[in-house]
Amino acid sequence: MLVVLLLGFASCTRSTEDGAHYGTWDEDNSVSLDDREFGNAWGESGYYDRWDANSDGFVDATEWTEGRGRNMPSYTGDYSEWDADADDRLSEDEFRQGIYGYYDRDGDRMINEEEYNAWYSENQ
Repeated sequence: MLVVLLLGFASCTRSTEDGAHYGTWDEDNSVSLDDREFGNAWGESGYYDRWDANSDGFVDATEWTEGRGRNMPSYTGDYSEWDADADDRLSEDEFRQGIYGYYDRDGDRMINEEEYNAWYSENQ
């Protein structure tokens, strides 16, 4: 789905502004978040619950469209791209992977601090 590129981020610095928790999400202090680190911190963020408006445990197309308008207005992809099992609803894992891919702007399968801060600022 995404092109894997290996890039280093040795010059990244830690966020210190109130509420920006990049340093706590980056468990190994590698100055980038891999899918495992993002997944570990994901559940604690409560982000999925904000999209699941009817609290049924899934994000349907209507919830996704409304959330996309609020949080990702520049995203031009389609709901079906995130619905890996094509059941017309996004599980938390499908949704998390879609978000991870969206905010991994350079497509290297790592979220650096700049990409994280873009996600964080769009979702507060």
